[in-house]
Amino acid sequence: SPAFWYKWPKIKNLYVEADLKPCQVVMTTGTFFDGQEQTETMKKTMEEKGFKVHYLMVNEGHSWGNWKGLLDDVLLDFYGL
Repeated sequence: SPAFWYKWPKIKNLYVEADLKPCQVVMTTGTFFDGQEQTETMKKTMEEKGFKVHYLMVNEGHSWGNWKGLLDDVLLDFYGL
């Protein structure tokens, strides 16, 4: 679950301008107080750069409870069954 608010739009511009090798990314966002708009923008930016992005949006905020509830999804996405 990203915290792009910290240095937005600098973080986005770094991704846009950098010569990055595509990789697999799991991004999560909550539907309230979680920077959903910035996360969706970064998802699109990464996909345009060739990243494989698995995007999870949940009815949560930016919290440990949110991440804890998604940990199994993230691990399954990277490592499978």
